[in-house]
Amino acid sequence: MSCFEFTFSMSAPTNLEQILSTLKRRPKIFPFLRLPPELRNKVYRSLLVSTKTFTVGLRFGSFDTSLLSVNKQIHEEASGIFYEENIFRIPQSVFIGPPIIEQLRDLYRLPPSRLCQLRNLNLEIPVYGPYHDELFSQQVVMNVYDLTRPLRDSRTPLKVEINIVEPWVETAAGLKAGYFIDIMTPWAFLWMERRSPGEETTKVNFKILSKSPHLPKLLSRVATMLEFAQMDEPTLIAPN
Repeated sequence: MSCFEFTFSMSAPTNLEQILSTLKRRPKIFPFLRLPPELRNKVYRSLLVSTKTFTVGLRFGSFDTSLLSVNKQIHEEASGIFYEENIFRIPQSVFIGPPIIEQLRDLYRLPPSRLCQLRNLNLEIPVYGPYHDELFSQQVVMNVYDLTRPLRDSRTPLKVEINIVEPWVETAAGLKAGYFIDIMTPWAFLWMERRSPGEETTKVNFKILSKSPHLPKLLSRVATMLEFAQMDEPTLIAPN
C-alpha cells in the first residue's frame, strides 16, 4: 500500500464535491471502491443520470457511458442507476424495423433484462393508413406487443409516454379506429396487470400527433376500451 493510500484511507472524503475533486487531482490511485456504497451511488448519479432524454440508438448521443465499462463491480452497481433513473426514448425507426426485442438486444444494448429495469419510457409509435404498405402496420403492431412482454415481468414503478404519430400522412382520412386499438390494447393489458390496489405502480399516457379532422370521431371508439381499463383518454396534439 502506498503512503498516499494509507493516509487517504484514514481521512476519506465524506461528500460528493470532495470525492469528485480528489478524483480529478489523483485519478490513478484514488481507492474509489473502498468508499461506502451510498457515496459511490452519488458519484454514479452525478456521472450517469441526466435530465435529458436518451434516444435509443447505436450510441446514447454525446453522453459518456464509459464508466459502465471500467470493471465488473462498477458495471453492476452503476448500470441499475443508469437504466432505472434516466428517460429512454424509442423512435419510430425501431418500431418499423425487424423484431424489436432482437433489435434492442443486439444493436442497442437493451436486452430484456435491461428493459425490465427501465422506469421511464418515451415511445414514438407510427400509424399508417391503408394507402401505405400493410406490412408496415403489421410490423409495428407486432413490435408493440413484443415490447410490452418483458415490461410485464417487472414490478418496479413504470411511467410510459406513448406518442402516436402519422408519418407521411397529411389528412389521415383513411385511418381506422382499429389501428389505434391495436396499438393501445397491449398497453391497456400491461397497465391492468401491473396495477396494485392503493398504489400506482404504472402510468401510461397516450398522445396522438395528428392533423386529421376525422380523428376525434375515430377515438370515440377507442375511448370505450380505455374506459374499461380505467385509463385516461388520449391527448390530441396538432403537429407544427
